[in-house]
Amino acid sequence: MKTTNRIIATIINPKRFFGLLVLSLCLSTGLFAQSTCTASFTYTLGTNGQVSLTNTSVGTTTNTAYQWSWQGMSSWGYSYQTSPTINFTYNGTYYIYLNMSDSNANCQSYVMDSVVITNAQACQVSFTYTIGTNGQVSFTNTSQGNVSYYWNFGDGNSSTLTSPQNTYLYNGTYNVYVWADTTGGYCGGYAQATIVITNAMACGVMSAFTSTNSGSGVFIFTDTVSANPANAFHRWYVNGSYVGFGNPFTYTFNNNGTFTVCEQVQDSTFLGCADSICYNVTVSGMACNDSAYFYLYQDSTQAGVWDAYLYTFNSAYPINAVWTWGDGTSSTGLYPTHTYSTPGWYSICVTAYFACGDSSTYCEYDSVYRSSAQMVTINVINGSNGIHTNTKTMTGVKIYPNPFTDNLTVNLTSYESNNVTCAMYDMMGNLILKENVNVNKGDNEFKLKTDGLNQGVYFINISGSDGKKVSTLKVVK
Repeated sequence: MKTTNRIIATIINPKRFFGLLVLSLCLSTGLFAQSTCTASFTYTLGTNGQVSLTNTSVGTTTNTAYQWSWQGMSSWGYSYQTSPTINFTYNGTYYIYLNMSDSNANCQSYVMDSVVITNAQACQVSFTYTIGTNGQVSFTNTSQGNVSYYWNFGDGNSSTLTSPQNTYLYNGTYNVYVWADTTGGYCGGYAQATIVITNAMACGVMSAFTSTNSGSGVFIFTDTVSANPANAFHRWYVNGSYVGFGNPFTYTFNNNGTFTVCEQVQDSTFLGCADSICYNVTVSGMACNDSAYFYLYQDSTQAGVWDAYLYTFNSAYPINAVWTWGDGTSSTGLYPTHTYSTPGWYSICVTAYFACGDSSTYCEYDSVYRSSAQMVTINVINGSNGIHTNTKTMTGVKIYPNPFTDNLTVNLTSYESNNVTCAMYDMMGNLILKENVNVNKGDNEFKLKTDGLNQGVYFINISGSDGKKVSTLKVVK
């Protein structure tokens, strides 16, 4: 049995609302001030969309100027005749405006009226469809007033034919759209229908896979469903992050632990046919090579307060840490707070301890300065995940020559394209120079113009585009 359906779209032209909005604003603000004249007109409907306008304005003189404009589905039109005749191509509601002005008589007046055209060419976007056998659907275009069409069948296929056919490979619900247009875009619009296919094939792909531990964190994942299409896409995810595609697929884990591995199988001929499954994979026996770092940046809401974030690169979170503050004191814990009591430059180090028995130490030398007038407090922040992973954008910062005479050269490695700010301070904390440099992903080298500086000790802060300090280095001239 064939099923035939008819879909007709209601066309709403936003230009109509724009015209009404302009009129409303003008009237409410007094732009078209009424004085000694009043604009008015009548109209007579003719055949085939013809409208004859008769100017009935009062208070006019031989110097009075008229500007007519009309707007609807056939775009804007204008005339400067006293009583023009308009020909509308398509049926619809049109808005006609008359603006009269006379500079000698200090007169300006404005009026608008609407005209409904029913005897011109119809403008409509519509279609019917008939569902045949084996997922075949025939579309019959019943639009009027349009000359070009674009179809989207909802399964990844499309057509520019007037009345096309489409064969759906799989059962399912599909949203079909046709966009119609005419020369100049005066008519046009779109129509949409939802089609349910029940006589094609069921989605046949399935996800299932095995894993092979090749040692040193290397696992091979292999799909085990022989009925899947040979050209199916196999996408793989680890802990929710996409890591690659292929079948079989090899992935190297960097750490011990339990990870959620997911496979998504998708029919390449129809992307709506897909299936996925997830398994837990336990990785063990890898060498313990964890490391932790931290970065500092000034708290924008509290003077004299610096926030420190502890993070790791592709490693487990520390279970404990010892912080040395550079003033002879230390704190134990992942998120301590420390306040410096005397002025000076201080280096901060952290030794992080991991569950596997490993530990790592990282230092920021001459990283904070406490003046005699400003207290300095360091807060190690516990983020939403306890420790921020992979948040540092630059590393390996080096400055040479040191001591220097004129210019300094900066070397650093950036994990992404970034905007680097280099700020130089003297021993009193005064800003001596500040330069912004664009760096690319990878190794970068650039120079700082430091000629003309007095001999002495200086400190250079390197920070990224987010304002977070990456490194502080001491240089001597």
